[in-house]
Amino acid sequence: MKIRALLIVTLLAGCNQQPQEDPMIVLAKQAIEDRAKDPQSVQYKDVRVVDISTPLGIAQGVCGEFNAKNSMGGYVGFERFAWEPGDGRLIVPSAYPESNRHIIEKGLDRYCIEGKLPQGD
Repeated sequence: MKIRALLIVTLLAGCNQQPQEDPMIVLAKQAIEDRAKDPQSVQYKDVRVVDISTPLGIAQGVCGEFNAKNSMGGYVGFERFAWEPGDGRLIVPSAYPESNRHIIEKGLDRYCIEGKLPQGD
């Protein structure tokens, strides 16, 4: 009887543990929060590790969307991002001039959806 109770308590304790988040995702989120006006306000959705075809083989990056508060305290809306672990580069369209954002969006599509590097083949 004591063994069964111990087993049940052990199983229940294991149910309360949250799954570990991929370390690459943790680093990507940290990069976003480092540039946010209110880091605790950042919300995420569809954040995932992606495989990218490179001339040297398969590499990985992180893609998703985030929403954060601006300096007025209001949320600005979800925005796509990509993060490259090799150089820690964070790609966010709003960080670029308006005239270049369509190019950045196409690059995000290529990187996050097609799994290819944005520059050439």
